[in-house]
Amino acid sequence: MKNPSLPQRAAAALDAAARTVPSLKATIGLDGFVDSIIAVVDKRESAEKYSRLPKMEQWAQRIAAAADTPAEGKPAEPAKAAPKLPSETFITHPGSDFMADVLKKIGLQYLAINPAAGFRSLHESIINYSGNKNPEIIHCLHEESATAIAHGYAKASGKPMGVMVHGTVGLQHASMALYNAWCDRVPLMIFGGNGINAETRRPGVEWNHSAQDPAALVREFIKWDDQPASLQHFAESTVRAHQFTLTAPMGPVMIAIDMDLQEDEVEHPEKLNGGPNYRFPVRAQQIITLRARTESPVADTKPLLEWDELVPAKKQEDLHEYLKNVKGHPPKGS
Repeated sequence: MKNPSLPQRAAAALDAAARTVPSLKATIGLDGFVDSIIAVVDKRESAEKYSRLPKMEQWAQRIAAAADTPAEGKPAEPAKAAPKLPSETFITHPGSDFMADVLKKIGLQYLAINPAAGFRSLHESIINYSGNKNPEIIHCLHEESATAIAHGYAKASGKPMGVMVHGTVGLQHASMALYNAWCDRVPLMIFGGNGINAETRRPGVEWNHSAQDPAALVREFIKWDDQPASLQHFAESTVRAHQFTLTAPMGPVMIAIDMDLQEDEVEHPEKLNGGPNYRFPVRAQQIITLRARTESPVADTKPLLEWDELVPAKKQEDLHEYLKNVKGHPPKGS
């Protein structure tokens, strides 16, 4: 045939390409006028008898569904999501939220800070999770002035105030004011951000400003310190530190707070127990000291009778009798 017809040419081309079909996943050819030229078969009963798909959109949906199923007919495995960068990860329950709850439970009302990376997660939790209340953050321009503010607050109220400092450099800046608070025997709680895990701390500042034992810089003029290794450990140590700082002779205490402990997700926050579950024996001397350190305590200082649940029953009667003539400290053994 010198001039074969269109159907004949198409048949010859398809026959020539037949041998390549098995190697192809799918072969679909469409013309711009396909909607008006052909109809897609929905269900065929014979060469002449079949039903059509009314819309090309339905055909496209079937092709898309078939593309997700391997040739064997088994469901395709879902594609694995690419790992997210740390900056793309949203942590719903960071450890710092629990830390903020503990600070609230011990009654810490204010926290003086010079913002820094060492406690960025706890800073954010206090603002966004706790609503910046109990404790309320007081921004300062220097760690020494922040610690001096806490010193003055303790003198006026008889209660400890918190200070947060960044790593070794922030603690060194605070050290002179911390020494003054030690000499004046006032209650004060200082929290030092630190990156103890060399594998996870970021290069640069976090490496340069972290230490294995940050409290060693000031241990000669603080009353007690700890570096908790878990959130439950943080709760217990913070409650213990709060009691130590208020027990005569009073003085500053320090808790080192690890950056990973602050920032990592808490898988089961409901299993953690905060401050009220960790009540240690409290001596009457501590409670009397709270009231006797200032001539005019602030309005929200608790009267002695409200602390009865912390005092052993056998001492409560003596304390009530002593309250009638409160002058100085109670006798030894009370």
